Amino acid sequence: LLQCELQMLQALNFEINIPLPHHFLDRGILACGDLTLDGKTKVELICRYLFELILTESSTVGISAFVKCAAGLYLSRELLRLKCERDVSRGHENPLNANGNNILLDPSKKLETWPESIGQIMGQESLVKLLPMVLIYIQKVIKYLPNSDIEEAEYVGAFQKYSNRNYGKIALSDIILEADYDLIVRDIDEKLAIDSDPL
Repeated sequence: LLQCELQMLQALNFEINIPLPHHFLDRGILACGDLTLDGKTKVELICRYLFELILTESSTVGISAFVKCAAGLYLSRELLRLKCERDVSRGHENPLNANGNNILLDPSKKLETWPESIGQIMGQESLVKLLPMVLIYIQKVIKYLPNSDIEEAEYVGAFQKYSNRNYGKIALSDIILEADYDLIVRDIDEKLAIDSDPL
């Protein structure tokens, strides 16, 4: 058996690569043409945080890396959209990040969570495949919110890593901490119900 494995590895030149969501993230970030560099950086950090949160999640094993990436991009843009709405409702004219820089290229426009252009570039025009993965990400993020019991969470390494200033303290940012996850889940449930209804 070992000899057979060795022959297979030699035939493949030991080039066995498993694609990760990270491999597709650059394509997703480039598709976010409506965001400033600062906004794209936030999206990238949130996506990387989400990717690491699910490393120990066995229910995601059969899900392709491309869908994981698209779902991470969807959720990070939704979190940014909600932050922009919170900023506007608090009386800020332009949605700003912690540094006072605009997140959107054109602050007069509303940020769309999943515009058609991103859906086409990411190959996910239909949300049916990626929304269940978004729900898994949300469950993982909620485990690490301050009102949750972190001691019971299985994998605190990602939370600790992304709470560090080297990673923009994204796990502790208001983008993640102040988001209305119940609203996001209700919206996803509605979209899934609409897609599953026979005509």
